[in-house]
Amino acid sequence: MGRFFFHVMGALAEMERELIVERTLAGLAAARARGAQADVDRS
Repeated sequence: MGRFFFHVMGALAEMERELIVERTLAGLAAARARGAQADVDRS
């Protein structure tokens, strides 16, 4: 039973990570569409 629980929790964590990546990429694409640029010091 314990193994099953950890398997399910691992699957949920993996799904959450994929959702975070998906939302981040969507946010970056939306910002690019608005013309926003990253404020990065490239010195």
